[in-house]
Order: sequence, then structure tokens, then C-alpha cells
Amino acid sequence: MSKKNYQQLSQSERHAIALGLQQKQSLSAIARALGRSKSTISRECQRNAGGKGYNSKF
Repeated sequence: MSKKNYQQLSQSERHAIALGLQQKQSLSAIARALGRSKSTISRECQRNAGGKGYNSKF
């Protein structure tokens, strides 16, 4: 059985997600640039989406 190694997103990664979204990049492109899975980026965006969009400061 393989052990999953989860590491929280850093503040710089959250900033990169916010920047990528502002530049209209796809979640897949952002994930590739950060070396993360698309599902990780998607969950992060869903968790921290407010009325004005993604907030990287949570």
C-alpha cells in the first residue's frame, strides 16, 4: 500500500493561483506550473472563492 504525502499549499503557491486565474489560465495550466494535481487546485479555488472570486489570503 502506498503512502500519500500531502503538503499544504504555500502562500506563494496561493498567490500564483490567484495570478493565474486573473490571467484567465486554466486550472490544468496552473496545476502544471505548480507541479500539483488539477484536483488540488480545483479544491483550493472552491474553498477560497468569495463573492469577488478567489482570495489567496485565507
